[in-house]
Amino acid sequence: ADAIRSAGPTAVVLGVGASPVAGETAADTTGLSRFALPAEFDSLDAAAPVGRTVELPIYTSSLRRGGLGQVLVSGADGGDPIGRSVPLVTQIGDRLYPSLGLAAAQVSGAANDVQNGRVVSHDRAIPLRDRDAALTLRYHGPLAPLDTTRRPYPVFSLYDIVQAKLDLDAGLRPRLDPKRFRNKIVFIGSTDPALLDLRPTPFGPQPGLLVQMTACDNLLQGDPLRPLDSRPLRAALLLALAALMGMAGLALPVGRGAWVAAAALSGYLLMTRFVLGSGWLVPLAGPVLALALGFGVGALVHLAVESRQRRFISGAFSQFLAPEVLARLVADPSALTLGGDELEVTVFFSDLEGFTGLSERLGSPGKLVELLNEYLTRMADSIVVDHGGYVDKYIGDAIMAFWNAPVPTADHAVRGCLAALDNQAKLTAMQADLDAPLRARIGLNTGRVIVGMMGSRRKLNYTITGDAVNLASRLEGANKAYGTSILIAHSTY
Repeated sequence: ADAIRSAGPTAVVLGVGASPVAGETAADTTGLSRFALPAEFDSLDAAAPVGRTVELPIYTSSLRRGGLGQVLVSGADGGDPIGRSVPLVTQIGDRLYPSLGLAAAQVSGAANDVQNGRVVSHDRAIPLRDRDAALTLRYHGPLAPLDTTRRPYPVFSLYDIVQAKLDLDAGLRPRLDPKRFRNKIVFIGSTDPALLDLRPTPFGPQPGLLVQMTACDNLLQGDPLRPLDSRPLRAALLLALAALMGMAGLALPVGRGAWVAAAALSGYLLMTRFVLGSGWLVPLAGPVLALALGFGVGALVHLAVESRQRRFISGAFSQFLAPEVLARLVADPSALTLGGDELEVTVFFSDLEGFTGLSERLGSPGKLVELLNEYLTRMADSIVVDHGGYVDKYIGDAIMAFWNAPVPTADHAVRGCLAALDNQAKLTAMQADLDAPLRARIGLNTGRVIVGMMGSRRKLNYTITGDAVNLASRLEGANKAYGTSILIAHSTY
């Protein structure tokens, strides 16, 4: 220390622990009063929180012998396991003492007041962390990197300093120029890992002196990081991120939502890097977790709703659509318009002629139902399986069907006509099993209708309504007047 002091530094800061002296105990702190904070720091008691009450292994005679003035050797590192902040004061008994970094800044005349949770340095108010009067550190680099050019502060070995002093005393030109220490704050401490004075930092394990050196540097320059320490603001940030990602997970397919979540995460990380360069320290772990949880919950709810929707569609339409058409509808449920939409469809109506007289001749209700089921099965298979239509409903022996909904079909008019011809052919094939001949009347029309889920609140049905439906029904009935089996509208033709 004497060799360095002779070079004219602003302050020499001893960053090593002192050894106990016989007859002195750690609890003996009466001699430390001269190192307590001056009167202008009294407002800290009421206006700003302190770090913590500790019993330091520092002994008054050692301090007196060291000639360190107001500099208190402090081992406090803020309780932060990563060393991102350091408390500027420590309470011993009923007095407050500065940390090593603050004491060094005091000696240089930079930090001259602590009040209302702020340090005044060179007329600049530097905010402290609310909960423990800690300074959030802005590190400028590691002290002990493999690449010595990355060091934020020059480091000299004790050997070089002592050798320079010996060279000066001998009238020789020293290899280490003493002018390098002039008007500088010089910290003396250990950097050798073997001395077990390593502390966790954002750069990995570093000499503990780096924490206090960085605190002193930040106080001198007035550029520590400003943490986002407002709890309401942090809570609002977490809720907003979780809500946004939750909505993304709900509204988007899981794959696309995952890309959106990844983009949001990348954007937030880039934003934290940008604001860090501006001097603000925003939380990282909490928002990232909020993003992940928000998207995860939203995606799970989306999957649950989608699974329920698929089961509903499969159950509701399995008897009315061909398997391949049903698979397309399950894969893209958006084709199923629940709220009603206007589409062009081809509408099919058919009715058996003379079925009432046949039912009277059969006599047995069982035989009638068996015949009707066989007829409807063959006709529906022709419509649904062979030609990809949708059977809307059965009305006794009548059938209503349509094409181009719920799954789009470009050639819906052609399919309707082919289904009508196929139905007549299948009905002819059934005549051999019947005592009396049956004829089916079929009407086809193509036009715009309203399609969607319709009905009461307790029972809905996917169906269509509109003038085009009425015209198809009237065409079916008009076959009787014209003596025809199939009538199609000009729009279908």
